[in-house]
Amino acid sequence: MRENLFAEVSHLYHDLDKGITPLSFFFPNLPTANHKKRDNARVRMVELFGPVIRARRLLTPEEAAKNGDILQVFIDMVYKKTGDESVDGKGNTDDQIVGLLIALLFAGQHTSSITSTWTTLFVHHDKSLLSRARAEVAAHVPKDAELTYEHVSKMDLLHNCVKETLRMHPPLIMLMRKAKVDIAVTADKPAPDGRDSWTIPKGDIVFTSPAVAGRLEEVWTKPAAFDPDRFVKAADGGREEDKGPFKHLGFGGGMHGCLGQQFGYLQVKVILATMLRLYDVEPLGALPEPDYEAMVVGPKGSPMVKFKLRPV
Repeated sequence: MRENLFAEVSHLYHDLDKGITPLSFFFPNLPTANHKKRDNARVRMVELFGPVIRARRLLTPEEAAKNGDILQVFIDMVYKKTGDESVDGKGNTDDQIVGLLIALLFAGQHTSSITSTWTTLFVHHDKSLLSRARAEVAAHVPKDAELTYEHVSKMDLLHNCVKETLRMHPPLIMLMRKAKVDIAVTADKPAPDGRDSWTIPKGDIVFTSPAVAGRLEEVWTKPAAFDPDRFVKAADGGREEDKGPFKHLGFGGGMHGCLGQQFGYLQVKVILATMLRLYDVEPLGALPEPDYEAMVVGPKGSPMVKFKLRPV
């Protein structure tokens, strides 16, 4: 697909992106120009991917097993029996497979680029932190060596910088879960209406905001401050403020936490480590505000930096 369809898919992806905003979440069928482009792009994506999917369906099990990619997984998967006759034992349609592929494109593109941007800005706006981060990279990567997974996996400070970015500016404005059974909830303190316990009925959708969860004063010390040291383990003399269930929601939580969590951390750390090794970066202007008009929350405006190659 990448070799044959990339140019057109990139333009369609742009139209899909512009048609998915917080407004779209609440009013997905509102007759706006961006929504019309989004829907047309969705139809065209099915047309483009359709021949590839249909060709895959004709493969023998032995041929299909050789592919081993996520597209083949989507084609081969069958829904388990849950009592819902509309899906029990059925596979995905071509349209559903394209929808899953689009979801993967969105899950991996915006989140990584925006988290890389925020982390770069935060680290380079703090000279002391920048010095520590650069020293960590230098300590784990020999001067003339290529960066490897083993090097990056030892960079705890960089990991905590990414984690702190996700606490302060998580890419998604909300996460949702559907209650499959009635769920009894007991609160640590009474709600505004005086209740301290209630039941979430089966079938209800529960929302949480990672951005709000990451700023709770009862969980985080000085939550408005960028402080990656808050994640240092207690055994190492740190505060370990994220210890406990559902405190840090940068990648969601529970049974359906983000499958790309480990890759996401690795990807952003590689980007940041490479920049620290090769470039001197100077932010131009103050830290930007988050843009909550976008579905994936990046910085407002066009934050600029000045950079130059570091001396060899």
